[in-house]
Amino acid sequence: MMTAIFLLVVIAVLAGYIVSLSNTQHTSATLDFQGARAYQAAFAGMQWGVHRALNGATCAGSMSLTGDLAGFAATVSCTPFTYDEGPPPTRTIYRIESTGCSPPAAGACPGTAGNYYVERQIEVTLDK
Repeated sequence: MMTAIFLLVVIAVLAGYIVSLSNTQHTSATLDFQGARAYQAAFAGMQWGVHRALNGATCAGSMSLTGDLAGFAATVSCTPFTYDEGPPPTRTIYRIESTGCSPPAAGACPGTAGNYYVERQIEVTLDK
């Protein structure tokens, strides 16, 4: 009788451990996938910022994304620096920083940190 109770307790402990391990792996895989999507959101924001900087427009802002990236946002900051190497023309360097996140706070990053918050950031230097 004692052996049977002991075996039942051991099996119950092992089953609990397996369930816990399975939940951890599922959460890890989900966050990994969400991280890849956050990177794509940041990449899209970076491309938008580069396009705007090259065309002389304001290259900073926030955007909510749609399609496969629904629920993600990208926030782009853009800092221009001018320099002169001697003879004209004066050159402009843009430091573009794009942050992709989910879930965003009011359509912008950083969002509301929680159990499944993911954020990725890309920085680019552009010489125009």
